[in-house]
Amino acid sequence: KRKPKQSTSSNYVDTFTAQQLAEKDDLINYLKSQIKEKDKQIDHAQQLQLIAEQRLTETNKTLIEYQEKENQPKKGFWHRLFK
Repeated sequence: KRKPKQSTSSNYVDTFTAQQLAEKDDLINYLKSQIKEKDKQIDHAQQLQLIAEQRLTETNKTLIEYQEKENQPKKGFWHRLFK
């Protein structure tokens, strides 16, 4: 039995196609890693944003409490003494 000969152009096309597929696989893996890295960065940014909002809320509460204390009428010496 004879095996049909493959032409050199067919071998070249197969090799070229395999090389292109390998390059595309590498590119896909690289892009996947980039997406994972960006997801991590987004998560980190969201955590920092949440921390900043919590601190801002705490600062606002403290400021409101301070303003309420300042707005209360001043009590004199005798008023505090005979409370």
